[in-house]
Amino acid sequence: MKRFKYKLNGLTIAIVIIGFVFCLAAIVFSIIKLVVNGGISDATVTLNVIAIVLAVLCSAVFVFICTMHYRVDAGGIKLVFGFFEIKSNSFTPDKIAAVVYKTKDNVLLVVSDLTPENPPGTLINIDSSLFNAFVKTLTDSGISFDYIEDIN
Repeated sequence: MKRFKYKLNGLTIAIVIIGFVFCLAAIVFSIIKLVVNGGISDATVTLNVIAIVLAVLCSAVFVFICTMHYRVDAGGIKLVFGFFEIKSNSFTPDKIAAVVYKTKDNVLLVVSDLTPENPPGTLINIDSSLFNAFVKTLTDSGISFDYIEDIN
């Protein structure tokens, strides 16, 4: 089994960092308000606890986004979000008919059926320097597929 890190663009990374900073600020601010208010039992304390819980959950989502990766093994290709496998973006070996490298666009696609009526395939969003390693890992896993280099 080999893992290939999901490639995030600059805007996504910036949004994740800003969101993570805001979540940390919300946690710190809410904890400070809880400490200052002491043992007062009112709605403000409850709201601060809710804010802390939600900020921690949002932070976990941001961490999961940063840890997205493709797991390639004999079971196929799986997109993993943190430690959750995303079923809709998984390919079992029988669903991989071809891997298409579009040289003009510099993208790698996994195609489940090689008929003209079907969509061109699912984009594998990894760094282009890892395309050969990705295809080699699929081949080494015993998955049979056609490799097509499309120059158009």
